[in-house]
Formats: sequence, structure tokens, C-alpha cells
Amino acid sequence: MPKLTEAGRRLIKHFEASDNLHLKPYRDSAGVLTIGWGHTKTTKRGMRITAQEAENLLADDLKDATGAVDAALKAAGVSVNDARYSAMVSAVFNLGPNVIDYGESTWWRQYVDLVRSNDSPTSEQIGEAIAPLVRWNKVKVKGGWRPGRQRRWTYKPSKGLTRRRFSEIHLFLTGAFSPQFEAVGMSDPNTDKKTAEREDRGGTDQVRSPKERTSELYLGAVTALFIALNNYLGLDLTDAQVGALATIAVSYGAYRTYKKAKQ
Repeated sequence: MPKLTEAGRRLIKHFEASDNLHLKPYRDSAGVLTIGWGHTKTTKRGMRITAQEAENLLADDLKDATGAVDAALKAAGVSVNDARYSAMVSAVFNLGPNVIDYGESTWWRQYVDLVRSNDSPTSEQIGEAIAPLVRWNKVKVKGGWRPGRQRRWTYKPSKGLTRRRFSEIHLFLTGAFSPQFEAVGMSDPNTDKKTAEREDRGGTDQVRSPKERTSELYLGAVTALFIALNNYLGLDLTDAQVGALATIAVSYGAYRTYKKAKQ
């Protein structure tokens, strides 16, 4: 029987409360009243708890999440190791059992179909199958007013949930906890921006001309954008196709710049 690993527990605590235990109620990114390590079920205004009570609430919530995962695995007739089990528990803890419902969840259905048809899938095949998990990154927010003054609700991507989904994918594939964008070969965009700025000031690319450095950085940025869109939208493009699209986009941008300069 698989079990929740320490890496999985750290991931849950990190994203549920930014590694900071909340002994008073607060609003999470979706506006839900929360306390302790992401507990919402019995949270009320004015509530106060101790650190031990927060751990007890977490244990109860984890029982619900692990129970849902156990049921999904039994229904699908598949087995997973501790790392994959822990990633699933984190996702269910955050999103509920629908995220591992075979009929509703693309990533789970693709993974189950893969392991049913292939006794020894590669890490690349598993990564491609579970990539749609990242699309479970939206929160319900208030939109504009409908006719009749009724509030309209909409769903918008959350940066925190996006980071969590990538971290769960990373945990699923490697067994390690990382809050960064390492799951699909991406790094934190803020880090990439700082790296690009450092290189523009004469860092690792100082042997190249400024024009060459700018072109390479621009191509790299556009390529990263297409990689993100490919994974976010689940387009299943190959690396070669992504590279070709990025090159075409950069070339078209250069052509438009040239035409504008000639006018």
C-alpha cells in the first residue's frame, strides 16, 4: 500500500500556507475562509487554534484525501509508487476527488490508459500523459454584472495554483519536492528574466555582439512562451514543432520591424 511521503507533506504545507502556520482564519486565493494548513471544512470567523490542533486538522483532511486516492486507484485497477501517490494526495487535498475522476480528469484518464496498455512506460510518456494536470489551476472570481444586476462568476488562472500543479507533476515524476517550474523543463519566469538582464549587462554571452545576444534571448523567450502554451493548452506539439513555431514568430517579427524601418 503506497503512503504519503515527507516530500508530499512538505509540498502540501508549502502551498496551503506558504510554510507559515495560520492559527487564525484567513482568506485563501479563492476567498475561502481557511485556517491551519489549508483547513476549510469547519473554519469560522473568530476561530483560534493551537499548533497541535492545526496538525490534527491536517491529519483529518489528509485522511479524506488519501481515502479518495485509494478509491480511485482501486476503481482504475492500477498501482502507483509513493511519489505518485503523494502527488495525487496533494492534488485531491487542494481540488477534491474530481481531479482523479476517470470520467472528468484528462490527466488521470491518460495516465490510467497508459499504464494499462504499457507495462513499462518511459518517463517521457508518463510526463506527456499527466501534463494536463497543470490546467487545474483556476480559481472562481467575481466578474462583471449581468443584466438584472446579477453578479457573474468566472474562472481565472492562479499563479500559485500553476506553481503547485507543476510541483505536483515534478513530485509525480521524481519523488522530490520543488515549488519551481521544473516539472516540464521550465524554470521560474522571474529567474529567467533576471538571467537575461544579467547576460545583457555582459554576462555569459559577452563574446557575442549585442545584436546576436538580443536575437538569441528573444528566440529563447518566444520558445519558452510556446512551450508554456503547449503544456497549458495540451496541444501535444513536439519539441521540433515548438521550435519551428518560435522561429517563424521571431522571423515574422524581424520582418515587420524591417518593413517599419523602411517606411
